[in-house]
Amino acid sequence: MNLPEFSVKKPITMLMLILSIVVLGILGLKRLPLTFYPQFSAPSLRINVPYPSSSPQEVERLIARPIEDIMGTLSHLDRISSTSSANNCNVRLEFTMGTDMDMASVEVRDRLDRVRPQLPEDVDRIFIRRWQTSDIPVLGLSLAWEGSNDELYEIVNKVLVPRIERVEGVANVDIGGIDERVVQVELDLEKMRAHHLDFFNLARSLRTNNVNIAGGTIIDGGRKFNVRTIGEFRTVEEIAQVPISGTHLVLGDVATVKFDFPEKKRFQHLNHRDAIVLNVYKASTANVVDVAKTVKSVVMQLKNDPKYAQLHMQIFRDQSKDILDSLNNLTMAGIFGALLANLMLFIFLRKVRSTLIIGLAIPISIVATFLLMYILRLAPFNSEVTINLVSLSGLMFAVGMLVDPAVVVLENIFRHKQDEGLNAHDAAIVGAREVAVAVTSATLTTVIVFVPLVFMSTSG
Repeated sequence: MNLPEFSVKKPITMLMLILSIVVLGILGLKRLPLTFYPQFSAPSLRINVPYPSSSPQEVERLIARPIEDIMGTLSHLDRISSTSSANNCNVRLEFTMGTDMDMASVEVRDRLDRVRPQLPEDVDRIFIRRWQTSDIPVLGLSLAWEGSNDELYEIVNKVLVPRIERVEGVANVDIGGIDERVVQVELDLEKMRAHHLDFFNLARSLRTNNVNIAGGTIIDGGRKFNVRTIGEFRTVEEIAQVPISGTHLVLGDVATVKFDFPEKKRFQHLNHRDAIVLNVYKASTANVVDVAKTVKSVVMQLKNDPKYAQLHMQIFRDQSKDILDSLNNLTMAGIFGALLANLMLFIFLRKVRSTLIIGLAIPISIVATFLLMYILRLAPFNSEVTINLVSLSGLMFAVGMLVDPAVVVLENIFRHKQDEGLNAHDAAIVGAREVAVAVTSATLTTVIVFVPLVFMSTSG
């Protein structure tokens, strides 16, 4: 029994099968993430090493060259390029297409651990950055407070950010514009010249006096105590009293030590007040729309709290709104396209029943596609397919292709019914069976072109 004969002779079974596909497709649609563009990442990594108050030549010699030499041993590496400036070093690593970038990141961290002893001691941090579409912030907020900046910083760090980070699907909250108090040592160059001191001597004195040293153990009455000498600075006065090696001076004699805010280099304002910017990033598997909706509700709850009536908020970036607007526009265009296709079918077929049969095939097939997309996200496929502008555009393109085989099959069925006098059941079986191979072959030749896209790597 072939498929056309089975479909005609088992109508209840086919109806239940179609209803099951429709229901599962709708459930799968609700679980598919919504994104603006498909998720992908470039097969490259960037290493950033801040090294302020230096020169490009020194940064190249002390930082760029050692990193380039050690990174040359990476597997699947295609190209290395570096840029050295007076404040930092940037090394760009480009890998061959199809490289597992997660493993590449692990290898890069391992190489950096090896080369770290060769870099200058005053290199504080090394950043590894990898660009991917999930790095685009889901939500951007600007916050201002009518009181002091210290109160604003406390509200953001201790109240708002923890609440946002507890939202399911939030990966990270990036805070910009917060200036934390730091220890500042302002040197008097005239006094340094008078005492023949240099920066290296002062930096060594600070570094050697700001340490904790293990002093061994003491055993007393069957008890064992660990001895540890605490030498880290705890107050600004302690730093000012640090002795300068080779002299009878202390740091306070040639410098002013204070605990204050650093000099501002970037300014953000909201309603004529200093502002803080929050960028919210989602997890790779989270739904942009759901995350943005939940975060906005958390923010509005805080804003409506009487305790924070002095807090001003402004959402200046909402990726979910852009996604919904674009997808809604595309969806409406697809619906109008399907209606126009049905209208053209009715004009040529001049049969309402035939037009409805072909018209029902369009939404059923689209819903079945959503079910297939959801299955591809499960093991063992683990695909990162999402509903986005590209996937919806493909579905709209497929609507026209779907009508063609349906018209061929339906027209052949009616030819057997009218010309040969067969009843509806026999005409459906014979007519569909005659063109089954031709229609299947024509459809497969179109679909097979896009099959390699399923196996494409998300990198590059």
